[in-house]
Amino acid sequence: LSKTNVALLVTAPAGYGKTSFCKWNFLHDVQLLVDSKSDCVPVYVPLHQLATVAVTTTDEVFLRSEDVKQLVQFARQESRQIRFYLDGLDEVSTTEQQRKLMELASQLPKEMPTAQVIVTGRDYVTGHWLQWLARISLAELTDEQVKEFIANWLGPDTDELKNFRQQLDKSRTLLPLMHVPLLGTLIVAVFKKMQALPENKVKLYEIFVDLMCGGWDIAKNVRRDTKFGSNAKLSILTRLAGHLHINERREAEESDIRLVLKDTFPA
Repeated sequence: LSKTNVALLVTAPAGYGKTSFCKWNFLHDVQLLVDSKSDCVPVYVPLHQLATVAVTTTDEVFLRSEDVKQLVQFARQESRQIRFYLDGLDEVSTTEQQRKLMELASQLPKEMPTAQVIVTGRDYVTGHWLQWLARISLAELTDEQVKEFIANWLGPDTDELKNFRQQLDKSRTLLPLMHVPLLGTLIVAVFKKMQALPENKVKLYEIFVDLMCGGWDIAKNVRRDTKFGSNAKLSILTRLAGHLHINERREAEESDIRLVLKDTFPA
């Protein structure tokens, strides 16, 4: 990003690390600014929060706090570079809202000549209203990067690392998944807790959900005062996931959770 000032659309399939890419670069910019090694002022905007807002002006939509407005105003007065990270275009559920947000975002470099816009989204996001952005793609991890990734998690030369590699070499279904950062992280996280690999992708998700519903406590011999077991939690989460999916929404309100609870466990 330091080598170009053009507006970019960074695309990749799910789990490739678009948000991690966005947040890492944003925090890196912050650190450089704090250390006086750069004049670039970064602004991070999670686009899912704008899924239903009225699209009015760039200030009202993309500078939603007074602190950010003041920082950007200062940067404009000093003719400093401003880098907008607009993260997760695909998480805006309607194409119409995506269009409005991107048409408004295209005004940022016109209103602020030193502004650079970085947008992230899944690779299927398209539309004529994205033509002002240069499109680049995040690649999956290479074989060498996968080896480095695993070593960073498990240590460069440990029995745990050897055990993991032996099991992974025997699993033809999981080996390709290690090239996708999110799935690779889940696989290693499950292995660290279970000391065994799941059979396939579906089993991987089943194990991970079970761990989050209390399995980790069992593995660590931690006892919590809870009235409900993992089956009850899983029933509620399954119903809640279906409810959100049908309504094309990403986040649950308290009212959604209460509705699902009433439907699943009326008592």
